[in-house]
This record gives sequence, structure tokens and C-alpha cells, in this order.
Amino acid sequence: MSAASGDFSPDFSRMLGCNLRDWRRFRGLAVDDLAQRAGTTSEILSSYEAGDTGIDSNVLFELLSVLDVSLHELITSPGPADRGGSAITHMRPTEDKPTSEA
Repeated sequence: MSAASGDFSPDFSRMLGCNLRDWRRFRGLAVDDLAQRAGTTSEILSSYEAGDTGIDSNVLFELLSVLDVSLHELITSPGPADRGGSAITHMRPTEDKPTSEA
């Protein structure tokens, strides 16, 4: 029997989905972008984020990898903004973002 988060309680699935959405937004990714990078569809990802569908463990670990967040952080952290400062100070630079010159 494989461990899938689809086996979790509805309350836990909603919390997991809400935290997943917060991390996706924190990383500046659209639903479509994260879904594509993690090998799933935007419809399924939206369902995960809403807590309507339990997340399969394989998909969960792909999402965590793309978001560069640990399972521990996803489950125990109230959200990325609570890591200190605003989300903007923690976002990684993107290639199209202009660099500042000193």
C-alpha cells in the first residue's frame, strides 16, 4: 500500500492545499506553470489547492521539488510570509527581472 496524502482527513487535505497554494504564490508561479513543471494539470492542481482532492504522494513530492520547499515546511509552517519579512524579499530573481547596478 503506497502512502498517499489522499488518505488524509478532509481537514488536513484542505490545510495542505491551502499551504501549497501559499507557497505557489510565494514563488510567483501561476497554477498552469506549477502544474506543467510538476507533470500534472492545472485542473488537478486547483483541486488539490482547494482541498477537494487528496494529493498523491508522487505528485506531492514533484510539487515540493518545483517549489523548493520541504514537506516539513509545507505541513508545519503557517505560510511562507511567516519566514520573516515580506514574500517579495524572499523571492528568487527571475531571468527577465532587471538587475540593479551598484
